[in-house]
Amino acid sequence: MKHFCPVPLLVILVFVAGTRSFGDTALNNFVTQLLRIEAGKAAAADVYHFENPRRGWIFLRALTGTGTSDGIALTIDGSAESGSHGHVIHQGINGKPLEVMRYLSAGKHTVEVTVADGARLDSLIVRTMPEILYANFPMSAITKAYPRYDWAYLKRIGMLDNINTIVGARRGDYEREKSEWRGMGRRWIVECPVIGLPRGEKVTADQAYDFWRPHRGLSGPELDGVIADEFYPSRRENYGAWVAALSRIQGEIGDRVFIPYVAGSPEGLRDLLAPLTKSGVRFAYETYLHERPTEAEARAFLKERLSDRMTRLNAVVPGAARNAIIVLGLLSAPNESLSKYPLANYKVYMDMQFNILANDPAFKGLYGVMEYLSAYADEEYLRWAVHLYRHYCIEGKTDMLSSDPYTLTHVSNPNFEDGTDGWDVSAAAEGSVTTGSMDEYGWLMLFYPKDNQGDTFLTMKRVAAKPNSVSQVIGDLEPGRYYSVKLFTSDRNNLGTEAKHAVSIRLDNVDVIPDKCFREVFHNCYSHEAHGFNYENKAWFNYHFIVFRAKGKTAGITISDWADESDPNGPIGQELSFNFVEIEPYLMDSADDQ
Repeated sequence: MKHFCPVPLLVILVFVAGTRSFGDTALNNFVTQLLRIEAGKAAAADVYHFENPRRGWIFLRALTGTGTSDGIALTIDGSAESGSHGHVIHQGINGKPLEVMRYLSAGKHTVEVTVADGARLDSLIVRTMPEILYANFPMSAITKAYPRYDWAYLKRIGMLDNINTIVGARRGDYEREKSEWRGMGRRWIVECPVIGLPRGEKVTADQAYDFWRPHRGLSGPELDGVIADEFYPSRRENYGAWVAALSRIQGEIGDRVFIPYVAGSPEGLRDLLAPLTKSGVRFAYETYLHERPTEAEARAFLKERLSDRMTRLNAVVPGAARNAIIVLGLLSAPNESLSKYPLANYKVYMDMQFNILANDPAFKGLYGVMEYLSAYADEEYLRWAVHLYRHYCIEGKTDMLSSDPYTLTHVSNPNFEDGTDGWDVSAAAEGSVTTGSMDEYGWLMLFYPKDNQGDTFLTMKRVAAKPNSVSQVIGDLEPGRYYSVKLFTSDRNNLGTEAKHAVSIRLDNVDVIPDKCFREVFHNCYSHEAHGFNYENKAWFNYHFIVFRAKGKTAGITISDWADESDPNGPIGQELSFNFVEIEPYLMDSADDQ
């Protein structure tokens, strides 16, 4: 994986003075360059024209040569001096590029560049960009060991520099954050429910209109719209009422938005989406894709579930891609995860999905993208999404961002599917280390969707004399690089008991990063039911997480059912089950680096 610049991920470009380009250039499916001015010097004020090919988001970047924060201003569609209502934006970070995102109508627009005395305009670019939504704020990960995903954190990791729309909580105003965000020309929308979802509930167009139209996201000045959760084909008897109500609302709300979340087959959604897109409604298409065991299987799966499905949707809903927000799955941590194969690199899998959206002809002109949902997001993968947004959705790149392979090769047999093959076993007593399986164990623990992945495990029965342990050599490491270790454990005889497990994970020939390590007790997801466990009668597991820096090309890992070599620190006779021993390259940002 490539090494990255510190947040906020602003890219400095160097150009030859005097070049001007006014022709549209498609960089990828997300980004078209509308204007590029490369000038060593500029007059005190200069006005440039560009044409937005569709109603949607525009990205502008200006670079100065002075290193000051107040040497340049951009005015979009108006003159600051004449008092018109153009947007004036001043550079606010010393020595950084001025970056602006604005939602503009289709057609001709102007940008006025004002340069202060002594300043120099080095370059100006204007591009289309997709709507990039963050869902949701405020919302923190279910895994409590991760940082709070608050406003300061989103700023620190560069998320706020690389998105343009925030999905806010249904309750609470968060006036300070909302005011700051909307003052930058970005959008703040909120979730709202869908009427007519319960089976057997038939609604009329008037009922649907009366339900949605008064919503504060559509009626007050403090919000920019709503996103409604969710519409799907099994409730198609209400399509007619929904379409009539939403088309009417769309004609009344001006610059606000009503975005329906939709899920289902293209054919099943046709009669909902075809008339809505004609009315100008943009929709969020849910596409939550779990890992596959090999790269070949992953590519075939992505072709089927992304490319082929979008081709079908374009066929039955003309212009679908130009109105679609593709909602990818960021479910990657307890208690629900699409990252379910410990020999697959989830960051590479995320990259593969974005690369398809950016390059496949089925997604030409794609309107938007979202990673869903921050509550289920591994903190590292949330930071990785920031880099993917920048790479594909702002810079318009077509190449993969990561140089890592999809398949992880650092350990073998990490889920004990092949018994103890690849592991050196040190049993404390005869029969105290075994392997086995349990139907729907992986589903109950966290993996989505339901299949048999994660159903195998190794079990250690703790004895008083000495610890049980298994070990193997970690291979294919890059000296000096960071890696993470993940492991799940359970007391299968007492799944209904919330408890921390006395387990040790020893790593040799590495530098462990203590501030990034944790062990957390978690329970099954509310919707993951099996063996009599559900949201009321919870099943409990432990999540063990370690970050280390490799000293050499190999290291050692030893997993034991004693807390350390001298103290079991757990009940004698307890049987703990272990699986998902994943070792993956770890992305450190500048604030994390030791």
